[in-house]
Amino acid sequence: MGQVHFGSNGALVTTAEDGTVRSWTLPGPVITEAKDSVFVVGFDRTGARMFVGPGAADNTATVFNTSDPHRPRRFGNPVVNSPTQSRFSGSGVLTPDGRTLAIGSVDGTVQLWDVSGPTAPVLLGEPFHAADDLIQTMSLDGTGNTLAVSGDDGAVHLFDIRDRRRLMPLAALRPDQPRPVYQSAFSADGGLLAVAGEDRTVSLWNITDRRAPRLAATMSGFASAVYTVAFHANGTLLAAGSTDNTIRLWDVRDPERPTPVGPPLTGPVGSIYSVAFGARSNLLAAGSSDNTVWLWDLARPESPAFRATLNGPGASVLGVAFSPDGHTLAAGSHDRTVRLWDTDPASATTWICAAAGDPITRQEWLRYVPDIQYSAPCP
Repeated sequence: MGQVHFGSNGALVTTAEDGTVRSWTLPGPVITEAKDSVFVVGFDRTGARMFVGPGAADNTATVFNTSDPHRPRRFGNPVVNSPTQSRFSGSGVLTPDGRTLAIGSVDGTVQLWDVSGPTAPVLLGEPFHAADDLIQTMSLDGTGNTLAVSGDDGAVHLFDIRDRRRLMPLAALRPDQPRPVYQSAFSADGGLLAVAGEDRTVSLWNITDRRAPRLAATMSGFASAVYTVAFHANGTLLAAGSTDNTIRLWDVRDPERPTPVGPPLTGPVGSIYSVAFGARSNLLAAGSSDNTVWLWDLARPESPAFRATLNGPGASVLGVAFSPDGHTLAAGSHDRTVRLWDTDPASATTWICAAAGDPITRQEWLRYVPDIQYSAPCP
């Protein structure tokens, strides 16, 4: 096998020394257990566990064993909300150690659950009133100790959750315009928090002092609400996606003076609901209301290279997340499914070789293609 890369339609394309070009459709697993739109997906730091958060009509949350991402299976029983509590809102986050799940509700409360065991999850303490309205999203810093809660009350609330049985309030970040906040994201070092909101801006906060956050900068340029933000793992690049169908990039090495990088990314014909960077690559994934996931290579962020459009979801893609090794991309959709794709050409090649049957031997090669030097097509 010669070169391997992704085609624009999301298929894997291989080129051989004899000039043959083949396109391989990579079937990935589809999780179909949710009874409502899947708003959030996320991995622990090992990639062996993945959290799936559907909306209020489902009112559960589930952790899956993804140690073999081609065969995800439920890890223990789902978290089932009490009928006496406000319904889950489709927001939540799994701690980096994979042991605790924080889940947001439509009334602004947060529940912490122990999901470390392979049996029934255990509620830790009582539901905590974290916000004054529906919780849109939650995020954790790299230590798993600081929780950011964003919602329709127009603020981002920071909590210390080192004591897993209660949330300790730290501070509330309130943008100038008290409009719904759709998402917040921590930088890799935990010193910055980016906030996306209905006011068409992205605000960048210095949270080195968790009890005294300071607004560092506000970025604009979008024509409508900003739904999603994500930092590159190196901490220098910030991406934000909007309902105006674009994604904008900023260099945030100087948080007081963020610099736009390159032109806005375009292509999706719908709102950008979620963006995520590969932890060990320069891939940026974007989930759109056009039922697709778009991939760009940002090795040169001033000149982004479009890589692929991943198809399959039957409705808007609401949440995307890469596994920590960057090989697996998960996408939750309005069609109540979660799809997993292998986005690493090397591991996809391994899959092709396993699926294609026995490789051609040297003797068979000499018999059928004697004019071309033998090259093992698979490792």
